[in-house]
Amino acid sequence: MARTQRRTNPRPLNWLVAGALALSGAAILAGPARQAKADTGPVITGSFQSELGCTGGAQAGDWVLDCPATAMTQVSPTSNLWSVTLTLPAGDFAYKAVEGANWANAYPAEDVPLHLDQATELKFVFDTGTKQVGLDIGQLAGAYQAADDAANIHQPAVDAAGGQQFYFVLTDRFKDGDPTNNEGGLTGDRLVTGYDPADSAFYMGGDIQGLIQELDYIQNLGTTAIWLSPSFTNRPVQGVGDQATAGYHGYWITDFTNIDPHLGGNAALTQLITAAHARGIKVYFDIIANHTADVTKYYGTNTAAASIRNENLGGDVACYDNDGQAVGPASTPWGGGQTYVSLAQYPFNNGSVDADTSYPYKPCRPEGTQNLLVPSELNDLTLYHNRGDGIMEYAGPEEATLGDFNSLDDLATDDPRVVALMTDIYTAWMDMGVDGFRIDTVKHVDFEFWQQFTQVIAAHDPDFFTFGEVFEGAVTTTSPYVRDTDMNAVLDFPLELTLRDYLKGGAGSSLQGLFQADDYYTTDHSDARDLPTFLDNHDMGRIGYLLAGQSDLDKRVALGHSLMFLVRGQPVVYYGDEQGFVGSGGDRAARQVMFANAANPFAGEADLYGAALGTGAHFNQTSPLYEHIQDLAALRQQYPALVTGAQIDLGAQWSGYAFSRVDRTEQREFVVGVNSGTLP
Repeated sequence: MARTQRRTNPRPLNWLVAGALALSGAAILAGPARQAKADTGPVITGSFQSELGCTGGAQAGDWVLDCPATAMTQVSPTSNLWSVTLTLPAGDFAYKAVEGANWANAYPAEDVPLHLDQATELKFVFDTGTKQVGLDIGQLAGAYQAADDAANIHQPAVDAAGGQQFYFVLTDRFKDGDPTNNEGGLTGDRLVTGYDPADSAFYMGGDIQGLIQELDYIQNLGTTAIWLSPSFTNRPVQGVGDQATAGYHGYWITDFTNIDPHLGGNAALTQLITAAHARGIKVYFDIIANHTADVTKYYGTNTAAASIRNENLGGDVACYDNDGQAVGPASTPWGGGQTYVSLAQYPFNNGSVDADTSYPYKPCRPEGTQNLLVPSELNDLTLYHNRGDGIMEYAGPEEATLGDFNSLDDLATDDPRVVALMTDIYTAWMDMGVDGFRIDTVKHVDFEFWQQFTQVIAAHDPDFFTFGEVFEGAVTTTSPYVRDTDMNAVLDFPLELTLRDYLKGGAGSSLQGLFQADDYYTTDHSDARDLPTFLDNHDMGRIGYLLAGQSDLDKRVALGHSLMFLVRGQPVVYYGDEQGFVGSGGDRAARQVMFANAANPFAGEADLYGAALGTGAHFNQTSPLYEHIQDLAALRQQYPALVTGAQIDLGAQWSGYAFSRVDRTEQREFVVGVNSGTLP
């Protein structure tokens, strides 16, 4: 059962500073002063307490904070160690230690699982200094045999393709290197071409040629891998009236085999890969397997459970079914905004799938779009789920994987034809020299698809690196995508959410608890050291905006970057952050333009230091945050322990946290202390 936790007011960490190395917001430290003992000693609480005679609690005798049977005693008057010995029956349980009868002081953050095949005497140990929970098994079924464990012992997994410093760039907003492609080869107004440099919802002109021209700027930041926003050919404009917006972000794909003309086409990509590789910089693609652009509409229903709202696009445009038959004009009620219909309410027919009868909605394609998608197989309406719109906050796993994401046509990734098609598409891009994939909307695709897809990718090139977007805050939800597939890593959303809270002055124990859950990623083929770490992105908003209202905003943002570069993982810098961009929200409010633009819609926004962005270019290599990131990157390059070294928890107190990094070979320890509070 979930337990509500309330953070106490943060106080500064009382450290003895040893010197030797200092960064903004971070320092090398000697170690903690002895902590005063809490008035109430720690207790072991868990799902086994009812078996020990405890009463009350969150679950009828379990998760009780004041049960004498599980209260711990101090090992000695001067020791940080507390213990309690319990005899537990066979079964599956979970537990943690709690200090001061306060769930805000529960360790570790994730409940510890415990499986017992027989009644066993166990000694639980808790260190109030390090907040570590230990378990001493006083009895074993037999003598320990080392040979029995030999097959389970492996060297820690460190991916050969890991250890990167990423620069995530929204290509359209970076630099206009070739103005001739701004309209994508199309003729007409902005609703046709998608180009309007005065509107943040439309193309502004950035392209791959602009990236090539600024490779010095990108490399000098310390970048070793460029992560491009989705670059395949998109539907230029979707929506009507004031809802019209362009596909500058790249998530409305119509052609999976070509780079969008607005960005320069396939030839420009080849030039970028060649130029980047010559500098030792990798190029990563942002890819999508969940959906295509919003092309499919619905002209009717097959069940009373389905209801359709009218999406009248105007005119008398016909819609065509899977057999090429006209089924109604655009004024017929069909299209976006329809209610999602559950699989349980309307299951697939047994046997062959028919577009007109096998779905709750009858899908069709408006005139002129019947053969819009490439590869051509994607024009088959039976390759989609056709269950209507899922909502932004999905109601459940079925809706999340089968519903249309914001009306974008949801591919039937549980269909073997789609699995084969997607693997063919993306192995072809691998052969063009791309070094890795960031995979979009991972949790909105069925898990079995990723098991098959990533297996093919890994077999095609064992050195190719893939990491997925699993937008969840729980390690137990994100880790299965690396534990149980061949995906190399996932974006570390749990760390981003924890860091954001910590940078507001939150408790150091929040970071401590998060890192104590790193073992969820540890297998013979995966490790938390390979997780791409980040502070912000193009969807959530920039870190300066996410910390709005805090004092010393520039220092907090610098501290965030220090942490991102010093903890385990592969740091990701979101383009423009190094120039102090703040933004005014998420989505397009976090997608500022870097190059000079006389019509820049972001010109009036202030940066971290209070200056207006204006209409000029922003490639200043002496800006404070650019130089800070540059220094951090140089530090990682000088000391490999900060890249692939083990991370060892040293303790947390109030708003302070300390840890060390140790390289396996050199075994030199680097100690880092951080404090997000406002007092020394």
